[in-house]
Amino acid sequence: MFNLELENFKLPIQDAIRWCAQLALMSQDLDSPAVSQRRTLLVEANRLWDEARQVAKSGWVKWNIRDTVQWEAAQKILAEVIDSSKPIVSKLRSSQLRPGFPVDRYKSESDWSVAVEELIVKRSGMLTQGWNQQVAEYAKGGRILLYFPEENLACGAAQVGSGGFYDEDNVPPWDIWVGFFDGALLSWVPPALVEVAQMGIDVNPENCIQWADQ
Repeated sequence: MFNLELENFKLPIQDAIRWCAQLALMSQDLDSPAVSQRRTLLVEANRLWDEARQVAKSGWVKWNIRDTVQWEAAQKILAEVIDSSKPIVSKLRSSQLRPGFPVDRYKSESDWSVAVEELIVKRSGMLTQGWNQQVAEYAKGGRILLYFPEENLACGAAQVGSGGFYDEDNVPPWDIWVGFFDGALLSWVPPALVEVAQMGIDVNPENCIQWADQ
C-alpha cells in the first residue's frame, strides 16, 4: 500500500467533500436509489462477463469472447452505467477551478505541486457549504484515489471505461484534487462515483491509478 499519512491532507480533503456537497452531489450517496441501481447493474454485468469467458473457453470451437451474446449484453449494461454517471462527472471539471493550462503539459513533480496547491487555495476561497453532520456522514462513503503521472501511458482505456471520469491522460477531475505527494496526485472521489472510478482502474494497464487504501 502507498505510504501516505492522510492527516497531512485533512483540510484539502474536507474542502473537496464540501465542494462536492455544494455541487449537489450529496443526493447520490451510497444508499441512494441511483447508486444502488448502478451497483446492481455492475453485478449483473460482471455475471455476464464471467459467462462470456466460460462460453469462449468451452466447446470444440474457440469463441472470441467479444462475439458472445453475454459479452454484448454486459457491454450494453456498462454503457447504461456510464451514461448515468456523465452528468455528475461533468460537474467536477468546473470552469471556476480549471487549471491554468492543460494538465498534459505538467512535466515535473514541481509543476503538479504548484498546480494542485493553486487549485486548493482557489477552491477554499470559493466554498459556501459549511461542515456539518450531514456532510460528515456523506464523507464516509468517499475514497482517496492516487494518480501517478510518471506511470501514465495515455492509452485512453480508463477514459472510455469510466465514461470520462478520467481524461485521456488518466487524470481524475480537478475539482476533487486534494494534494500531490511523492509523485502521486491525490483526489477525493465522492460516493456516487466510486464504482465509476473503479471501472477505469479495472481497465488501466499501467496501473497509474489506484486506491490509497489498497
